[in-house]
Amino acid sequence: MNGKIKSLFENQLVEFENSASELKTEAYKDSLTNLPNRTRFVEEFEQEIGQPDKHNQFGVLLLLRATELQHINQSKGYQSGDKYVKGISDILVSVVGTYSNAKLYRLNGSDFGMILPNITAKEADTMAQNIHSRLNEYMRISELSAVGSMGIVTYGHGKPLGELLASADTAISLAQTKHVNAWHVHKDNNLGQTSATTFGNQNWRAVIDDVISNGNVTLLFQPIKAANRGTKAYSEVLSRFKSDDAQVLPTASFLAMAEKLNRVVEIDQLIVEKVLELIKTKSITDQFFGINVTPASVHNDQFMIWLERKLLKEASIATKLVFEVSEFGLQQNINSSRRFINMIHRAGARVTVEKFGVGITSFKFFQELKPDFIKLDGSYTRNIEDEKNNQYFIRMIVDLSHRIGVNVLAECVETQEEKHVLEKLFVDGCQGYYLGNTWTVIGHSALLLLLNNSKALTKSHPKHKPVVF
Repeated sequence: MNGKIKSLFENQLVEFENSASELKTEAYKDSLTNLPNRTRFVEEFEQEIGQPDKHNQFGVLLLLRATELQHINQSKGYQSGDKYVKGISDILVSVVGTYSNAKLYRLNGSDFGMILPNITAKEADTMAQNIHSRLNEYMRISELSAVGSMGIVTYGHGKPLGELLASADTAISLAQTKHVNAWHVHKDNNLGQTSATTFGNQNWRAVIDDVISNGNVTLLFQPIKAANRGTKAYSEVLSRFKSDDAQVLPTASFLAMAEKLNRVVEIDQLIVEKVLELIKTKSITDQFFGINVTPASVHNDQFMIWLERKLLKEASIATKLVFEVSEFGLQQNINSSRRFINMIHRAGARVTVEKFGVGITSFKFFQELKPDFIKLDGSYTRNIEDEKNNQYFIRMIVDLSHRIGVNVLAECVETQEEKHVLEKLFVDGCQGYYLGNTWTVIGHSALLLLLNNSKALTKSHPKHKPVVF
């Protein structure tokens, strides 16, 4: 009997160890690409490179940032975003396999990391050219305006990982000011981290100045489909920026650098000017448009004065505008947020609180601010038909919002099932790739034709080509 108990115990111990091993493996793996994740990256770097006794270790760390992920998720849906990330992963896997002991990781949503031991900066430059060619081909096949930018930094023994990542991140910033899918090799013997950062900032400052002075902004529009005729909906304005040589700049990086360099308020002013100009020149005052405003502008007194004068001067257009501000941005300064929303309402425009549900804002806060719309964060929409907890949360938000006169919108709607469930939860409007792709405006008649046939557009297949005029 004791032998059976011992055998049973040993078998259970083996099963437990196997289960623990499997759980550990899953914890270290990215579910989309099956690559090791950031946790594994940090652990292996510290074990194999970062130890003080690794005196002979040298090599290269490469970061690749998937610069178009946010744009693709927003305009084509998360399934297309996943496909885009997987495509980049496949390219990097094929390249890393040609280098001895090289390892590839997915560090976060948009960043890949590659450790290449025992290769020089010159060899890394050749490798980057190879990746660049493959990214260009992938861009052509996938009909993208860009794929990603690379930052490369050499490492030696005792170099802290944090400093390496900061240097590689700066190298990406430099690469993004060059050309599409570019790379930049940061060499320790040429530039210190401080000077490299300064140089990167100077490049970005020149690019941002050029965008502002030449008005190099393209406006795209994505419709919000009202759930019923009694609800007013609008089309969200999405901005894309170009360099002086007509290269499309990665939107997220551009706005992040504009904010870092204290130029984001001027960018917001430029976008508002462009929208007002387009509405007037194309005579589309029968439509409603949503303009994103950064928290920096919302809390900037000079911007608020400037915007109020603009809206009062264009009173008939102001009533057709909806200004979108993130929930987090409004939370940063309650008093200035309240002043901003009150000003917008005085001018006849409206306000949407976007990315709602990520923070912990109370409804008392929204009763005081009195926004016109709440736009649920896309994380609540994805696969909503299978997420009972999210369904309960959304139904509660809808009930509370309607009691205080606020309409609820849902973004990132990508399937008929998601739309159907959201409508059953009494959401007032839906936005996403399933309901309508983004489009640009060039011709007046073409735009009106599209807007007048928006019902036909929303019934079309979710994978239709973008409408461009």
